[in-house]
Amino acid sequence: MMITRGLAGLTVLSALALAGCGGEDADVAESSASTPSAASSAAVSPADALRTSVPDDTVAAYAYAATGACTPLSGVVDAPNKSASFTTSQEIPEVDGGKLTLTFLALGADKPFVRFTIKPASLAKQMGLTSKKWLAIDPAKITNYDESPFAYGGETDPLGASDLIGVAADVTSPSGQKFTGTLDLTKIADANPVLEAAEVTALGDKAKAVPFDATVDAKTGNLSTFVVKVPAAGKVKAGNCTIKYSGYGTTKELTAPADATKAPAVAYEMLNG
Repeated sequence: MMITRGLAGLTVLSALALAGCGGEDADVAESSASTPSAASSAAVSPADALRTSVPDDTVAAYAYAATGACTPLSGVVDAPNKSASFTTSQEIPEVDGGKLTLTFLALGADKPFVRFTIKPASLAKQMGLTSKKWLAIDPAKITNYDESPFAYGGETDPLGASDLIGVAADVTSPSGQKFTGTLDLTKIADANPVLEAAEVTALGDKAKAVPFDATVDAKTGNLSTFVVKVPAAGKVKAGNCTIKYSGYGTTKELTAPADATKAPAVAYEMLNG
């Protein structure tokens, strides 16, 4: 499940709230007999098979990314070690070539870190922040810390694949690893990992049957990709929002940065808005 947590001091940057609810992506084999998801496909519906492919808290560290027609986010979930990270970026239109990238790192409930990557370097200096350096955060200095991106809350599905699968219809799977269907995004308009509520409204009836494709990792049986094919309507442009979960079994566990320094006051001012 993915819920947007706003950070007012970061203008339009949104923070990903991770709420609990593959090897690299492999080519999908047409044979369904040799994979965990395929073996169970005869006993469960395609929708149920897809739902159970979403990683849970027993799955070791893996990487995730959202690209295309949705907010770009990436990071790692390390549920067995109660840790997670995510990175998000935005352009700074007031500054020529300006860009701000934030990486949040939550190690358990009370070991948070953040990294600001700021372009150009002169802007970082002007803001009083050292670009690309990890900063150790004092939880007591973050407003509503428990609701911030720094507090790990048992997250296992950072990009909201379960929410999307929960509103899926007409799900088919000819191979047990490839899935197609449609999504009724009006049912999750207020907590949508792909579109804002206003965009769902702009789609009108199209929002009730948005096509998607999905694939399951051939080795692990876990979700690999989930592609939402957003149609054009009003100010909403057509495009694909691609959710990718990868690196099952190969992603390194998250650890505290060895070179982290104490966060300066300006960092808290930005983070608390």
